[in-house]
Amino acid sequence: MKKPITFHISYILLCVFLCCTHISSAQVTETDSLSVEKMHAEADEFLRSKPNIALERYNECMALIDSIFLTQPKDKSYYTLKKALMLDEVSYCYSLQRDYVASLESAQEALLLKESIGETYTLSNSYRRMGTILMFEKDLDKAQEYFDKAFELSQRYENSEQQAFTLVDFGRMLRRREELKQNEALEEMQPAEDQMVKAIRFTDSIQNKKVSLYANRTYANFLLSVRSDYQKALEYAKKALALSEELGYVSSQEIYSYMQGAIYRKLKQPKKALPYLKKAVDLSVALKKENTIARRYLGLSNCYLDMGDYENAFPYYRLYKNHQIKRLNIKNAREIARKDAAFTYARQKSLDSLQFVAQNAAKEKEIKQKAKTQFWSIITVLIVFILIGIITYLTLKKRAIEAEAEALRQNQRNMQLKEAVSEKTNEILTLVDENITYQRQKSQLTDNLKKLANRESDITLKSILVDLKTAGIDDSKFEMVRDNINEMSYDFKRKLRKSHPELSKTDMEISSFIRMGLSRKEIANLRNTTIYATKSSRYRLKKKLGLSTEDSLEAYLKNL
Repeated sequence: MKKPITFHISYILLCVFLCCTHISSAQVTETDSLSVEKMHAEADEFLRSKPNIALERYNECMALIDSIFLTQPKDKSYYTLKKALMLDEVSYCYSLQRDYVASLESAQEALLLKESIGETYTLSNSYRRMGTILMFEKDLDKAQEYFDKAFELSQRYENSEQQAFTLVDFGRMLRRREELKQNEALEEMQPAEDQMVKAIRFTDSIQNKKVSLYANRTYANFLLSVRSDYQKALEYAKKALALSEELGYVSSQEIYSYMQGAIYRKLKQPKKALPYLKKAVDLSVALKKENTIARRYLGLSNCYLDMGDYENAFPYYRLYKNHQIKRLNIKNAREIARKDAAFTYARQKSLDSLQFVAQNAAKEKEIKQKAKTQFWSIITVLIVFILIGIITYLTLKKRAIEAEAEALRQNQRNMQLKEAVSEKTNEILTLVDENITYQRQKSQLTDNLKKLANRESDITLKSILVDLKTAGIDDSKFEMVRDNINEMSYDFKRKLRKSHPELSKTDMEISSFIRMGLSRKEIANLRNTTIYATKSSRYRLKKKLGLSTEDSLEAYLKNL
């Protein structure tokens, strides 16, 4: 049957719609991933120079990823990893702001996201970040656990960069531990220095500029503040500045320029210090680093004083003072705002406490009412279940009694049926015997009539009439025998007709006689035929039933 043309048109339109939907979905997914990559790259650009702006960009990008999760619940692995990596950087930004609580929370969230998608290569960075935060928080034992875990993961997954970072952090932590003990003895600081030197050698071996910058800066700061080995500190400060310039880290250039200028001043070489301090001031102003710019002005002013150039020293000192006043005003304004906020909070808290008491009372009353309602609901449900159980039990019991009564009635009907079958069988056998006797008598009478006709014997007409009268068998009894057999064999004939529809009426009748257990002679007498004719009928019947000469016709018919 051909389908209408409208069906084919509908099918084609459906396919086109699905293809367009798939293409549109793919384009949306691709657009989302490009947007995430672009925003991530922009945030990374500000990470070293303007961490506050970087933090805002990271948060915006993570908000975009969260919205993507809502619209595209499948294939989260890519976006989850992106968010985890950004959380590592967010943790770093918070640590620069001295907000160690937020920094630790971000690092922990990054760790959970990485573990949820089976990310292993960057997992050590999250552990190392948490170790660094705890080190600043003075929880050195816990920090040691996280550093050990970070180092073990970086070795297992062959992340040499994180391995190098962790080696540097080991040195920083050893130094921090001795500082917290208030132990300034040089020999106690030797393990920390050895660890830092080991880290620098490792970073040189892997030729990673980013980690090398971190290692050289850390060791230069150690030499400057702990060892007071200015000449050696200058060597590593120069390396750190050169690496920051190669990497394009503007914020790092500002830090290491000032460090190098400060070291030259310590070495009584203000002329060499001057260009580095000027560069630090320029970069600090350009980057708007409000926390460090005043110190940079003061450093440059002191350098001019070292050179005896009071004319140039004074303007920078004035800039330093102005900036300090500005920061002080900002600080005072912040303090006033903080106190005002605290007062507002306390007043609101007192108002909220009164509302809280009232709300608690209302909630308590509501809870009691709900508990009461729930109690009676449970009681009602239990009563309903009990009633249902009782009704079900009574119904099943009633059905069981009815089934038992029906079984008894069925047994009685079966017994009555068996008795009726037995009576019918006896009746049939009696009638068969009577019919056989009748046939014999009929044959004898026929012979006698022939003899009478041929005058072959002393048979007279009178004797024949006496015999007929004595026999008393008529055709009605013969028909009754056959009707009874047909009635008893109804189900059998129905099954036989269903299995062998090609059988004739005679075949069906002979099959019934055979199934009743009648012999060939009895069948012949009952059908008023010869034994030979009955034998031929049996042979044809066996052939129609598809039986071989070895198969038993009686057994086949009885088993049917």
